Amino acid sequence: MRKNLIGNNYTRFYGHPSIQACVSPILAASEKHGIIGHAAALRWTAFYSILDGAYGDGIIFTVSNMEQLHKTLDAIDAGPLPADLADTFSTLYSTVEEAGVSYHF
Repeated sequence: MRKNLIGNNYTRFYGHPSIQACVSPILAASEKHGIIGHAAALRWTAFYSILDGAYGDGIIFTVSNMEQLHKTLDAIDAGPLPADLADTFSTLYSTVEEAGVSYHF
């Protein structure tokens, strides 16, 4: 294991086998619609997750350059996902929800 505390936490949270098992099906479903995985994940988070602007929830992201900023904003501006892709995300999310990140550690 790495000697980097932050890296270790990310690996522990997102490297969980059940979470990793969801990556390929999501990428395959996204590809059928010509949507890259990153854009699909942003769109699912923005339009289908538990986040609710009525409660002040939002998405915080960082970028390394302006191109990355434009790609991220373009992905969200593309709107909701096709229904079958959103369903794939939601179904897979329900199988790993308990393995997710605890924000109270």
